[in-house]
Amino acid sequence: MMTATGLLFGVSLLAQTGGLAPALSDPEIERLRALVEAGVIPRAQLAKAQQDADRARLEVLVRRLLQQPDLLPDQTTDLLRAAAELQKAEFEALKRQQELISIGAAAPNSLVDFRDRLTFADKQLDLAKTRARLVEEQARIVSAEGRLDELIDEELAFWSEGDPAQWDADILEIDAMYFAEFGKPLPISAAGSTDLHVSMGFDHTGRFDVAVRPDELEGLFLMSLLEEWDIPYIAFLSAVPGQATGPHIHVGPPSLRIDAEMMAKKLKELDELLGVQAPAPAPEQ
Repeated sequence: MMTATGLLFGVSLLAQTGGLAPALSDPEIERLRALVEAGVIPRAQLAKAQQDADRARLEVLVRRLLQQPDLLPDQTTDLLRAAAELQKAEFEALKRQQELISIGAAAPNSLVDFRDRLTFADKQLDLAKTRARLVEEQARIVSAEGRLDELIDEELAFWSEGDPAQWDADILEIDAMYFAEFGKPLPISAAGSTDLHVSMGFDHTGRFDVAVRPDELEGLFLMSLLEEWDIPYIAFLSAVPGQATGPHIHVGPPSLRIDAEMMAKKLKELDELLGVQAPAPAPEQ
């Protein structure tokens, strides 16, 4: 299911690019089909038009999902499938062009564009795999809060309660001090609540996840700052018991669990953001 963030981004992207590729509309395909049936054009022309349209739609989907800022785990499945299908389509288009060249029906230099498109599709697939791994890792980080007691029992996490009145951390000041110490920005993996947090039942508003190991220099430095300012935090050595995965520091108190009432409120806020009208009540029988 498309989230509000993803939908807004997709609509914006398509509006800016005009669809990214000249996908043929269904009416155009039907027009060509009618011409084939009338014997005006060869069937191969219709097949090529359909293949071009399918490739264009895949290109739109892959680019939109790759550039979507807040991708969900189930959407990475769609991304990987579309990127693999696009790569396959570009490879088959290259083979067809090579066949045309071999029989003298196309110029040899026409192959350059097809090779470039296949190279680009290969890179898109590599990016899709990388993005999927990152989303999977972030999902593990988010889910760690649901296993906090278990992780604490196994000494894989610890919680510094700090001063509840001080938990609204000045992340910009923390980032400035981190940069002064290490010469790079604070590696924030999640700032506030994201679609991923909401989809997993957490309200992460006002909290930050920082991708540093608590048992290494950068993590120790960050925790010393938080403790000096009495800011609550949770340090995770691992997000999953028995696995060395998802180490991070959660800045702020534990995220709130989203109950049914809160989830309904958030969904209403998303609908208002998208301008979706609430359905009219069903007429009484």
